[in-house]
Amino acid sequence: MFLRSRDLAAHGRAALAGDALAGDLGVFGVEFAHDRLPVVLERDDRDRARAIIGEGFHEVHVRAGLETCESRDPKGLYARARAGRIAGFTGIDSPYEPPQAAELVIDTEVTSIAACQEALAAYVEGAVAL
Repeated sequence: MFLRSRDLAAHGRAALAGDALAGDLGVFGVEFAHDRLPVVLERDDRDRARAIIGEGFHEVHVRAGLETCESRDPKGLYARARAGRIAGFTGIDSPYEPPQAAELVIDTEVTSIAACQEALAAYVEGAVAL
């Protein structure tokens, strides 16, 4: 579903280490989007982040199958990846490793967008002291 970037993964690990040294910041593990291609950390990177941050790390898995992701792709990235014009695209020619121990799983295939947003907001409000 997403393109992996080793440089961004290394940068993310360094940022997480800095956050851990700064104190308990309540860090959420997220899969984030670059301006053109989303980036996802592989399972070992997420596990390493959890080990560095500890109890303040929260992993949220927003579940959507490959077919669903392709149907929601406004930029046509999946079609370009299937045509061989984008290499290393997660879910097409690079594996996707779903989280095994996410604190919150939001299944977008069976839950409305509004309910997904509410579930995430409620979790964040309960997990982070503001």
